[in-house]
Amino acid sequence: MDVTQYGAVGDGQTMNTKAIQRAVDDCAGKGGGMVIIPAGVFRSGSVEMKSHVTLFLLPGCVLRGSDNLDDYPPNPFHHNEMKETRSLLWAIGKIDIRITGGGEIDLNDCCFIDYEQFRSDEGMAHEVVFNERQREESTAKDLKRPTQPIFFHDCQGLRMDGVTVRNSPCWSITASCSRDIKITSLIIKNNLRAPNSDGIHICSSRDVVISDSIFSCGDDCIAVTGITSWETISENIVISNCIMTSRSAALRFGHLASKVRNVVVSNLVITDTNRGIAIFAGKCGWVENVVISNVLMDTRQIAGAWWGKGEPLVISGEDTGRIDGISVNNVRSFSDNGVVIASQNASIRNIELRDWILELRFGNNRALFKQMFDVLPGNPIPSPDPARHIPSIYAIDVNGLRIRNFLGSRKAEGIIFSIEPITNRVTGLELKDCVFSLGS
Repeated sequence: MDVTQYGAVGDGQTMNTKAIQRAVDDCAGKGGGMVIIPAGVFRSGSVEMKSHVTLFLLPGCVLRGSDNLDDYPPNPFHHNEMKETRSLLWAIGKIDIRITGGGEIDLNDCCFIDYEQFRSDEGMAHEVVFNERQREESTAKDLKRPTQPIFFHDCQGLRMDGVTVRNSPCWSITASCSRDIKITSLIIKNNLRAPNSDGIHICSSRDVVISDSIFSCGDDCIAVTGITSWETISENIVISNCIMTSRSAALRFGHLASKVRNVVVSNLVITDTNRGIAIFAGKCGWVENVVISNVLMDTRQIAGAWWGKGEPLVISGEDTGRIDGISVNNVRSFSDNGVVIASQNASIRNIELRDWILELRFGNNRALFKQMFDVLPGNPIPSPDPARHIPSIYAIDVNGLRIRNFLGSRKAEGIIFSIEPITNRVTGLELKDCVFSLGS
């Protein structure tokens, strides 16, 4: 079914919401099939996807979200964090949905983000004045916006492949309380100043494969949390073969009371990113059984109200949050800060770092920030004399930490600082074949 047969016009001006919805409804009413959007620019507001329907965006097609928030009426789902759920494409309680083809989905962020303004950060030093480059990478001001542009809740058999998603004003693609999800061969390219513009957010969902994709996002590229249902576990997740740029974390597992387990990650290139890998558990939350391997990353301190300050890896447990059984191996990273592993009451257990080469830099933006280890959304941790000591590993309150074949070095750039690791109240510490040198 071609949407133009239902009156859709790809002239970049006509609003096609009703025509596209009629095509989807008609297709579903006949038992399912394919809804085709041909080449052209098709403006639309909110469209509800239906079971057994494939939305096929032909090469040259741009499905562009409306610039009017009223064209995204709230759907029935109440989001724990974002409250009203306003979406371009959405489904609740459906099965066998696919979005595919060689076309694009343009989520039209410029109408919902004020890029002339920027937000400050509680972690920034007082009376900071940004230079031009720092302003260009700082956090823009969000306005009222579509909160979940592509949103699926309580769905089974989700497939997305081959399309490009651009310019999201908030979380780009969300799967909530869903199962049997496969997302492959996507390009997600958001403005790096857009706050909360996650690439893919897996919430309280299971049996997920994400692979062979390219991300550029103003928030986490891929997040796995329980934000939409704190009691529902996100589990059985595979992430592989991706290239990632982020102004928060390339990968995030856990957040506040989220529950996450059984995750395998491999073969990532992470570039120009504020924080490489973030593993967090807050009160009543937990993360367990995560294996990450074969990662090349470059992380730096980026100006603005972003979480993270150039760390390749942060593992943080607060209150009753628990993190157990994390393995990160075969990593090469160039970073403005070192690995941070910090908990309360030894709620972090059984952590392994293996076959890791870490080169530390002083960083061009270090003077912007207060001298703290950033574990947001947790409370910041005082840093020991960061002008002269940037520890390659900082670990506090950990039960079972094995570090094997870890090489830390300092980039020679005319600034003298120590990179010796710091450990405090760490039991079961094993350091084997580790070298921490000042470099040449």
